[in-house]
Amino acid sequence: MLKIVSSGFSSAAREAFCREIKKIHALGRKSILIVPEQQTVMAEGYMARELPPSAALSFEVTNFTRLANTTFRSLGGLALEYCDNAKKALIMWRTLTELSPALTMTRRRGEVGEGMVESALAATQEMQSLGITPNDLLTALEDEEICRDKRLHSKLSDLAKIYSLYKDILSERYSDTGDDADVMIKKLRENPEFLSDTEIFVEGFTSFTEPQYRLLALLAGRTSVSVALTLPKGREEAFEFSEIMECRSRLISSARKADAEVKLVREEGHGAKADEALVEICRHLWSAILRNDNITLQN
Repeated sequence: MLKIVSSGFSSAAREAFCREIKKIHALGRKSILIVPEQQTVMAEGYMARELPPSAALSFEVTNFTRLANTTFRSLGGLALEYCDNAKKALIMWRTLTELSPALTMTRRRGEVGEGMVESALAATQEMQSLGITPNDLLTALEDEEICRDKRLHSKLSDLAKIYSLYKDILSERYSDTGDDADVMIKKLRENPEFLSDTEIFVEGFTSFTEPQYRLLALLAGRTSVSVALTLPKGREEAFEFSEIMECRSRLISSARKADAEVKLVREEGHGAKADEALVEICRHLWSAILRNDNITLQN
């Protein structure tokens, strides 16, 4: 089951998660809290203060990378050294250098420079986060409309060559954290009982990568997955929350495709009455900022 918990800017969702985790621990069951990597240490400290010491036996704060590593240690999977940003840049430089005679972009600009490496890395990482593979690009190149647009066809052809060779060179010696979710999905499908006895809570995200959406949907099909989203009451449709609203829609769509039950919950916590005033303050605050930036609000 996927449970989406909407709350305002208060800690209502986290407090609700703490209550649920305490109940789960009291019943002798397992649970984990997934947060962004940069929030892991802070969340560990908070939960350690809120939960009894014995909770460490059945509860863990984790992130997607750490959860993938736990899965691989239990089920097998990636065993190579992770590739850091400096090594990725060197691998991309080698990729562009080897492909230079066959690429439109290098024929126009000459030598492979730092800016070209950064742009190519950003493009491959964006495609990876969207779940696009080199084969997807090759398939797109066969589309008649794309074939008619020579400029677009050349760019996609360059990207397909770069993405494919870059992945091949990187995988010779290294693992990429961007591949963790896809490999974890494969391992979970091969082991349908894994994590089925663990309730999962997710907090601190405004969106996910395409592989992470698929991973959460798969998990929701075998256990309870609760995702907290910051969506203040009465302001869900405001433009500043459009990314989170899109995230909620994607979560619901992915879960339903995985035949998982979806439940929507709102947690206002102790600040429910104060939220009404905060909504108005937020409305005027954003309106003032937008006026200063010459942006028009649309109701």
